[in-house]
Amino acid sequence: MIANNIEINQNNFLSFRDKIDYIDQNIYLFKQSIAYNMYNQKQILILDELTANLDSIKKNDIEKLVLSQKGKTAIMVSPNFTEEN
Repeated sequence: MIANNIEINQNNFLSFRDKIDYIDQNIYLFKQSIAYNMYNQKQILILDELTANLDSIKKNDIEKLVLSQKGKTAIMVSPNFTEEN
């Protein structure tokens, strides 16, 4: 795997892993985890079903927040992705 033009292998995997945050769809912690993970120092965010069960206004707000993060990579996991999302 290559990230930021650096080959990730067994020698540097743990260092790479320290740069990643994962936000799951836990209904009780979701709002707090988005805010916390967006503003910490991690460079890569994995967002699991970030906009599931949200209305279109909230989806747009969350997506704008994700896209506003400079210098970060966001991986959005969604089983129902459309161009409208």
